Formats: sequence, structure tokens, C-alpha cells
Amino acid sequence: MRRWLINIAGATSLLALLVFACLWSGAWPRTWVISWPRDGSGCVVHSEAGMLLFYRVQGAARVAACQGGYDIFFTDGRWAELTTIGPQYRKLGNGYGFLYGHTPSGFTIATHPVSITVLIIPYWALMLLSLVPSVPFFRSVALRRRRRSRMAAGLCLVCGYDLRATPDRCPECGSIPAERLKAEG
Repeated sequence: MRRWLINIAGATSLLALLVFACLWSGAWPRTWVISWPRDGSGCVVHSEAGMLLFYRVQGAARVAACQGGYDIFFTDGRWAELTTIGPQYRKLGNGYGFLYGHTPSGFTIATHPVSITVLIIPYWALMLLSLVPSVPFFRSVALRRRRRSRMAAGLCLVCGYDLRATPDRCPECGSIPAERLKAEG
């Protein structure tokens, strides 16, 4: 069961690494919009310039994707277009750093109070985080390979001592070889 979980975690993390690498290397921006019309808020996830941007917009009737950014629609029929990465964010979030920003209170767009929260995460950080679950997977693969090669060479599975002269017990660490335990057992 444990090996199965390690294999699943390793495969999932490698898949996430591949997805982040493809998004990072993609030359064209991608935008995903999630809008909640009831409470007047929406989320925009945008991929551009080696970073992943999360926007949370509150105070609008609806948020919709448009070419090069997203539109904020209000209940009275007005709308405003916002670009996803402004010049101030390009300087701070150039793929090497994080950014968290929030509009000040009283910020208005088309005479409507709007609250916008921005979180920028570079893809290199997401790729490093996606590698963390794969460490136990690669460790278990390495340990299995070492165990198989030691068994094939006639070495002690614990310390690697040559057991050809003393096949009953390892003189170095005192462990009994697996074949001997199976024969006695």
C-alpha cells in the first residue's frame, strides 16, 4: 500500500512538473475565468511571461475573459476592461520573484468600488514545489535497484559486504541473508 502511494505521488508530481514546464515555455498567454454572479466576485487565473497570476475581483457583477485581459461587468450595464499584467507587475514579477498586491480601499472603476487582489507566482517555484512529492518515489526506486544489484552480486543487503566466504551470516553487520531466512523459515 505504501509503495503504491509513493508511486502515485511520484507520477502526479512529475505530471505537474511537465504541465508547469509546458505553460512556462508557452509563448502565448492563457486565461481561465471563474465568475460568481451572486456575490459579485470572480477569479482570473492567467499564465504569461513565465508566471502564473491569480486575480480576485470583488464588487463586479461578472468577470469575463477578453483578448489580452479580462472585462469587469457591473449591474448597471457599465463595463471596464483590465489588462492582466500591468507595467508595474512586469517589473516585479519577471519570473524570479513573487508578488502579492491589493487595491487600496475606495478604488473605483467606472464609478463602482472594486477590490482587486493579485498574487503572482513564478513557474520555477511551482516546478520546484511539484518535485517535492517525487523525492520518496526516486528514493524507493534507488533503494530497490541497490537491493537487486546486491542480491545478484552476492553481497549483504544491509551493508554491502561480500558474503561469498560466509554465506550464513554477514561478519560485518551480523545480518542473516534473505535466502538463508527463507530456507530456515
